[in-house]
Amino acid sequence: MAPLNLIQIFLLFVLGQGLFLSIMLFSLKKGDQTANRLLSGVVLLITYYTFTFFLYDTGYRRFIPILIINGYSIVPLIPVMFYFYLKRLTTGEIGRHYYLHLIPFALQFLYWLPNNSSGIFHQLSDEAFASFYSPIVVRSVSGVHILILAFYNYLLFTKIKWDIDNKHVNQVIWLRKIRYLYATLTLLFSIGTITLFIIETDIVRHAFFFFLSFIIYLVGYSGYSQSDTLFNSPQKLKPRYFHSKLSRSASIMLYEQLVKMMVADKVYLNQSIKLVDVAQQIGTTSHDLSRAINENYGQNFMDFINKYRVDEAKRILSDHTKSTYKMFEVAFDSGFGNKVTFYKNFKKFTGSLPAEFRVGSKKLQPQKITS
Repeated sequence: MAPLNLIQIFLLFVLGQGLFLSIMLFSLKKGDQTANRLLSGVVLLITYYTFTFFLYDTGYRRFIPILIINGYSIVPLIPVMFYFYLKRLTTGEIGRHYYLHLIPFALQFLYWLPNNSSGIFHQLSDEAFASFYSPIVVRSVSGVHILILAFYNYLLFTKIKWDIDNKHVNQVIWLRKIRYLYATLTLLFSIGTITLFIIETDIVRHAFFFFLSFIIYLVGYSGYSQSDTLFNSPQKLKPRYFHSKLSRSASIMLYEQLVKMMVADKVYLNQSIKLVDVAQQIGTTSHDLSRAINENYGQNFMDFINKYRVDEAKRILSDHTKSTYKMFEVAFDSGFGNKVTFYKNFKKFTGSLPAEFRVGSKKLQPQKITS
């Protein structure tokens, strides 16, 4: 048996890391455990796929006479796991009908089973076996793999849509990263597969190994480090803004324009202010303005307005010349329509009641020195 070369040793190390990462993700007790396990499955599948290449590259395949599932069989399962993972995080549900996505994997498994298991299908003649796994058939199956991967790119980019919901900004960033990561996987896998059929050399094969190693590390370590996604049991993201074409830079500019309006015109003092009114003053749609607030502030329009109103109330409560103001007067002068909404939002944004804040602000004011 020939000793392992440096590339094979590196690949063996990566396989160990991939197994370790999949176990760590699977065993996480915090956050959405189903999502954690789906991502663990993605890492494990890519690790196993790489493992089968390692067996053939080192010649160790002959020491495992029965390999029920080979690498080619699981290729259709990888995009399905990606898809299930994102569906779980964006909608929170994976209905029974989604298991129809497993049909391509089942068909691939049945096709490769005679080739996977030595000693079980000897009833097939050599001619039948050679015909069943002829180069043209195998290449056609690989072409189907690429089509399946491309199809799930279509699903991930068109059927799963989300935007920032409340304060889960980091979660949305991670979801977008995982989507583009899958697109990268599809592209490089397709290039690697086609290249291996045309030029099957050690250089091409080892380059493909390094690519697989990169994917294992990127998905595994990045996924494990996403505290907002994996550890905090976040509220499920809801599909929003399906028809909005607002770019990120335009969103930032729109939000900055809104902030300038708040400072200069103090429109939040208008008790009946509405999203559509502010949007018309800025010259945009309420749809795009809502998106800009969500993306840059992390909350909805009313929370944005009420935060300015609370800040105004804090200024009034801290002003010693207005110490005789009743709380309903402070509420109305801040833009709130009633005391209940005023108290609720003041507590929400400051952690204290208005009266408590007024007492605390008096203690901080400098005392007059009398002679």
